[in-house]
Amino acid sequence: MPLLCILKKLRASLIVCAGLGLTPLSGVSQSVPSSQGTPSFQSYFDSLATAPGVGGSRGEAGYLKLTDAIPTMTPSEISWGLRIIDRQIDGQATPHDNLAIASAAFMLWVVSTRQDGPDLLADETARLTSMLNDPSHFLSGSALLALSNIARRQPGAVVTIFEGALKESEVNNSTGVGPGIATTLVRMSPSNEGAVTEVAKYMRRPDLTDKNLIDTIIGITNSPVIPDVLASEFVRCLDRPNDRVKIRALIGISKSSQSARDLARARIQRMSSDPAETEHVKRIAAEALEGRVTEDPEARQ
Repeated sequence: MPLLCILKKLRASLIVCAGLGLTPLSGVSQSVPSSQGTPSFQSYFDSLATAPGVGGSRGEAGYLKLTDAIPTMTPSEISWGLRIIDRQIDGQATPHDNLAIASAAFMLWVVSTRQDGPDLLADETARLTSMLNDPSHFLSGSALLALSNIARRQPGAVVTIFEGALKESEVNNSTGVGPGIATTLVRMSPSNEGAVTEVAKYMRRPDLTDKNLIDTIIGITNSPVIPDVLASEFVRCLDRPNDRVKIRALIGISKSSQSARDLARARIQRMSSDPAETEHVKRIAAEALEGRVTEDPEARQ
């Protein structure tokens, strides 16, 4: 599978499941002090331009070898590697190579998965914030994943970054990571009233697409805790015209707290017998009243 496809698939699956450039280095050697046999960050990026393969498949073997080694590298090796990664992401490396930039961004996430990853990336939060808010969203998925891990050490700072990102105008476009950010916030801070309120506001955005709303509902529904504030947003979604939105909202309500289900019961009861609703929606509503949905709702459309 081409390297670029590997990056995209890994990033997408991890998001569903679960700043500003620093001063450029000058006059500093970019040779990583690597142990014998350990792949070098610099050698990988240097070889990428001439690596075998076409398009996104270039450098796949070297990339996998390097990322496999990151978990066991010394902190010193990682620190040197981050300087090289930063130059790629900031567009200061030559030649300008989108595959190299995407690889570098994903390497930040790999570093963040280390036990000491959040500490090693302590100076990267501004850059990751910029990546997260980039309107092209070319690097936003990797930034979301890395920041989620950094939250182990800096939860307050990351919550603030995520809350701000949900207000960005481009977070809701077709490639935006709004649903991932919203879901991550809920899982990180289900009792943080401010964070949950920002997620509720995101769900009410007038420009929110049905697809992104559905993805957000699914993410929240699969979270360990569904705050009652967001269960109320599920009820609000029952008034949307899209049947898939209604169905996913019904499932979310059925998995919410008993008090949230009780508050929604009258609304769902009307929906279960409303002649304006499709038979599919009415069937799911009837099951939601019992606090369960027995089948995959998508399979019955």
